[in-house]
Amino acid sequence: CSWEVFVKDGLSCWELQKTDWPQINSETPNYEPRGCQRGISSSWYPYSPVRPKYPYVRGVLLDFYRQERASGKGPVEAWGAIAEDPERKRRYREARGKAGWTRSTWDEATEIWAAAIIHTIKRYGPDHLASF
Repeated sequence: CSWEVFVKDGLSCWELQKTDWPQINSETPNYEPRGCQRGISSSWYPYSPVRPKYPYVRGVLLDFYRQERASGKGPVEAWGAIAEDPERKRRYREARGKAGWTRSTWDEATEIWAAAIIHTIKRYGPDHLASF
């Protein structure tokens, strides 16, 4: 889909999905009922004082990952050691919804994300990540 972002004094103030019918008037952005309601109200996110400014990873998962990396394993091998271990897999999955986030770095967070994707592709094939 295509979006328009309206900027006032250098700040995003309104966003909407482009429509396929004529605009009501030139002063008011169109109301787009087919657009994502979450997206249309997201202009405050970049300026919110409570927005996350750093990546956070579930603490128990990050501890497991750091242990595996410290033992000399590469990213994909480290992720595989966690994902293939039933007990550790159970522990980090049970931590969902219970807070417990730990601040990470952008490099570490993207490394974990990429390692999980590559591991999944190697183990199950690329069709387990995307579909038509």
